[in-house]
Amino acid sequence: MARLLLCLPAVLLLLPAVSMEGGDVGSKAEAEKMLRAADDAYLDGRYDEAASYYFTVADGGLGCADIWFNAGNAFWKSAREGKAVLAWERALLIDPRHPDARANLRLAREQLVGGGMVPVSSVLERMGSRLPPGVLAWGFGVFWLLMVSALVLRRIARLRRAAFGLTAAACLIVSVVLGGLLGVAAWYQESVDRAVVMETAKVREGPAPRFRSHRELLEGYVVRIVGYEGPYARIRLDGDNEGWVLLTALTRI
Repeated sequence: MARLLLCLPAVLLLLPAVSMEGGDVGSKAEAEKMLRAADDAYLDGRYDEAASYYFTVADGGLGCADIWFNAGNAFWKSAREGKAVLAWERALLIDPRHPDARANLRLAREQLVGGGMVPVSSVLERMGSRLPPGVLAWGFGVFWLLMVSALVLRRIARLRRAAFGLTAAACLIVSVVLGGLLGVAAWYQESVDRAVVMETAKVREGPAPRFRSHRELLEGYVVRIVGYEGPYARIRLDGDNEGWVLLTALTRI
């Protein structure tokens, strides 16, 4: 189903684009049934119902980036901004180059009072947030096989041995670069612990109610978690500012 550009009042992408990945035949059949129900609910304006169906499929491990994207659209239309941001962020985890999810997040943050981005302070983190691990892994495998093939041909060929040697060297260089980028992408996904604020939360100076609250985060804000203590998470805000928030107010991306 084609995507359309609608107003939020700024431009947001709303009409779902359905696709399926993963799961066995039975699971896919049930998921496809739920997706059809989600489409019907969305088009009828029953956004809460549509969001529930999309989220169930995606969170059950059968969803691709587009299904998370659809869930975010439905959540936004049902005025559940935190869930919408969470769904679009998860779409980007699967496909960091997903242009529609990235555009929706940018536009939503412009509209949400206090809605902000997780602070990204290093070049590696900025790079890791945009690198697609799947594409890099595929490219690494292809160039590595090409390098091995060129080396084999160089050993058995009587002519153009120098050309095969240069091809193998070039493929090795590309493989090393892709492997390095793949490592950065994997490090980012495993090491950078982010969460979405799902309800208004007070940021305290310590992990207990007795500590002073010096800031309030609204639904839809994305933070980085840098530690835990009891029912609290230590979060990093803009710059080097940190504070403590109840874990119940957060959902990890």
